[in-house]
Amino acid sequence: MPEPEPLVMRPEPGTISLRAWLVAAAVMILIVTAQLVTVTRGPNIHQDETTILDLGRTFLHPHTDWSVDIMVSGQPVALVNYLGSLIQELARSVTSPSPVGPRVTSMAGAVLAAALLANWLALLGASASAAMGLGFLFFLDPVFFGSYREARPDCWAIALGLAACCILDTLATDCRPAGKSTRSLLLAGALLVVALFIWPTAVLLVPLVLWRAAACSRRIGKPGNTLRNLLPVAARMALGGLLIAIPILIPVWGLIRDTSSLDALLHNNLAARTTFSIAHVLSNVRNLVQISKLSPVVLVGLLAGLVTPRSRTLMALTSLLLGVLLVTWVYEMRIVYLLPYLLCLTARLEETRIGSFYRRALKPAVISGLVAWAAFVTLGVFTASVLHWKTGKDPAVLSESALDHIGSGPHAVFLDTSALAFYYVGRELGWHMYRPLEEGEGAVPYFEVAAGLLSKVDFAIVTRDTAPAMKDLLIRKGLGYEVTLLDFAIDRRYPYRLALGHAPYGPYLLYTRRSGRPSR
Repeated sequence: MPEPEPLVMRPEPGTISLRAWLVAAAVMILIVTAQLVTVTRGPNIHQDETTILDLGRTFLHPHTDWSVDIMVSGQPVALVNYLGSLIQELARSVTSPSPVGPRVTSMAGAVLAAALLANWLALLGASASAAMGLGFLFFLDPVFFGSYREARPDCWAIALGLAACCILDTLATDCRPAGKSTRSLLLAGALLVVALFIWPTAVLLVPLVLWRAAACSRRIGKPGNTLRNLLPVAARMALGGLLIAIPILIPVWGLIRDTSSLDALLHNNLAARTTFSIAHVLSNVRNLVQISKLSPVVLVGLLAGLVTPRSRTLMALTSLLLGVLLVTWVYEMRIVYLLPYLLCLTARLEETRIGSFYRRALKPAVISGLVAWAAFVTLGVFTASVLHWKTGKDPAVLSESALDHIGSGPHAVFLDTSALAFYYVGRELGWHMYRPLEEGEGAVPYFEVAAGLLSKVDFAIVTRDTAPAMKDLLIRKGLGYEVTLLDFAIDRRYPYRLALGHAPYGPYLLYTRRSGRPSR
């Protein structure tokens, strides 16, 4: 019989001293200060950021007749998982038209997530230096960095999931019976459920929390009674989740009852992306390789799982989630949710058979090298590429163009995906903005939805590289070319400055309504 997987990496869990936390806090303040220098200028405002904000807006104004995410049904997108979008929309309202509010809110969540990861790894038995190093690596990792700098709520969802793991492993360390841990277990379940309502992709964290719940039940229960030990833990966590889910669901009960809206949303975001074809899987494998080039944690974590004998369960969970992603969609903002799994696998390299040599030399070298690479990309390459554009990355240029050529008021404005950069200023000016949700601006559903939207707008802002078929559609709908906006000269001798979406805003083509009725 194989030896059961232990709860911790070492017999005694590691701890992080107050002094270590204070030093880490000082270093984190320096890192955050460096990031704040470019918080408004990079990355460019694009689809994920505006979609999240618009979900928050439509939650607060459910009867709105415009949106930058219009489905084939003609309805704006609405999600049951509205908490993250609501937080970001409220932050936007404070700093509008600047994007600083939602981006700083996400950065604060990322700091919390990094601290909780370090604490969790210490509870699992990692040394204080390794846990702190991996916490900094998490915060600086280019993939996670891209998430919170684009004002996504992933960081808050991950922080809540990690907080639930910390609670469970603290209970396991204390070895208190389930009956005396009710409040903590209720809280752990509630935190996981709130994470799911922050953003739907947080479902990828559920196996991680359940893994720690199972480990906790083995530690606080009686030997040999695996199922009987797990049931009271699971029941208390489920009750905590239910108690918090009920009040959260009340504001969106109408959406839950509207099955047609949910069916359309599921088709657009899940069914349309899921396929078991070899070509699709290979395409996702290529995406994973590209992400690994940007974030070596992906490759290092997977390799660590293969060479660490006692990481079988965690490696199996990670492999299962990767398999799910390979038949759906692999891109950076989904891999973010695998980083806690991968970083935990990396920490467990301490159990490899190379023993003391690894603990003394190799493991610190691996972690230090990964942190150095992440800092080079996020604090070095990113900052240099943003600061290179003195005006081209400044959102103020968007405000100037919007005021000069369209002005304030409830103007109906069509935006293609690249022109979503005007979303913040458009909200401030009172525009009614429209964009089809459908994936791929060369796809038939996109043109079908766009045709209907273009019939009722007065302006359209599209990229200069928009497809000829789209330009023809604009003209047929009664919109004529007016002017090119923000045509900055791009120096392509330095390709790193264009990496990770760091090109300046523009150029955009402005189309305006001509006299007469649009053709159908």
